[in-house]
Amino acid sequence: PNPCGYVLWDSKHRILVPVELKTTKYKSMSYEDIDNNEGQSKMIHAHQIVGLQKFSKYDYVIAGFLFNFRDEKNDMERTYFQRIEDFISMTSKSDKKSCNELDILSNGGIKVIGSKKKVHYKWNIEELLDRLCC
Repeated sequence: PNPCGYVLWDSKHRILVPVELKTTKYKSMSYEDIDNNEGQSKMIHAHQIVGLQKFSKYDYVIAGFLFNFRDEKNDMERTYFQRIEDFISMTSKSDKKSCNELDILSNGGIKVIGSKKKVHYKWNIEELLDRLCC
């Protein structure tokens, strides 16, 4: 399996940002336990968590998840970036096997500003990269 879905290069701050993109129409995202790889039906797989964790050990690398919550009924989308270290900390101190928007925001999540252009959303990745580095 791939260690992550995408890699962003921020030439302004000279950092590499490996990300795993996750999107859902539900209120939460389920994840596998990295110590007990118990189910392939979860949204976030153990190998994705481990892959991002390995990337995060290098200097000038900020690895994490981009979580997108789609509210199709209200035609809205909300997106957050969460560093892998914050994700692991959040999951290790919880008995739950899923996380919601409040969990992510309460554990280092950064809201990614977006706007809808007719049909699709456009996300302000430049602002996200600035916030990651400062």
